[in-house]
Amino acid sequence: MTTATNQNSETLLEELKLEEEIKIEFKDTHVYFDYLPMPGRVRLNLITINPKHKQKFLFHTSSGETKVEALDKMTKHIASHKKNLEHYT
Repeated sequence: MTTATNQNSETLLEELKLEEEIKIEFKDTHVYFDYLPMPGRVRLNLITINPKHKQKFLFHTSSGETKVEALDKMTKHIASHKKNLEHYT
């Protein structure tokens, strides 16, 4: 897996932008991005932590050839999840 010092600035900024978009979707819940290198891929476990009860929960796992691709898939999953929740309210 490529380290941040070896990546170009545009890639790092895109990662930060996508991470921030995800954090905004979860409002007051703490979000942790757990990146796991795999051969030719990156797996992203999105972990949420309830600030009141300090309980953690694996929200979803996505993977991609890069962190940006894994984050992009995660944002799409969150949008789909959010849309599905609207059907229940």
